[in-house]
Amino acid sequence: MDFNLLEEALKNCDMELLEEIIDAHEPHELSSAVPLFIRHLRETEDPALRNTIAVALRDIGDEAAVLPLIELLNHPKTLNNRGTLLYALEVFDCSAHLKTIVHLFLSGGFEVQATAYHLLESMAGEVPDEFLLAALLQVKEQLNEIERQQALHSDVLELLYNLKLK
Repeated sequence: MDFNLLEEALKNCDMELLEEIIDAHEPHELSSAVPLFIRHLRETEDPALRNTIAVALRDIGDEAAVLPLIELLNHPKTLNNRGTLLYALEVFDCSAHLKTIVHLFLSGGFEVQATAYHLLESMAGEVPDEFLLAALLQVKEQLNEIERQQALHSDVLELLYNLKLK
């Protein structure tokens, strides 16, 4: 593998060249480039480049990718661009990051919720009791808020209906 060419593609956000390099190699052949991918994953502001790197890291399957992907999920620069990052985590055991995944499920848009749900569904590792309890409380609080909003919306609906009757 030509690391200089890979570095050039990553540094210049040359998506065409990057995809050519990735497609020309089997995932196991790219494993030596994981540190380079992770560095650029963390540094880039380009969502397309970040997503391409995330998918490459998923395909490679190196556990070193988990923490950087989780960190990016919590970073403001990835707001509205988190679906692919979650997708990249699907091949890894993310049990230790339950809190983050539950938070994204509760706060994300449709794609993020669906992918976070899938991650939760596929968790196979041991989840520490304190993480599980915190996640249960997060979901329960959200359900309570939804119930409160539903009651308020029902009240407004009734008010609006009564306006028509006057």
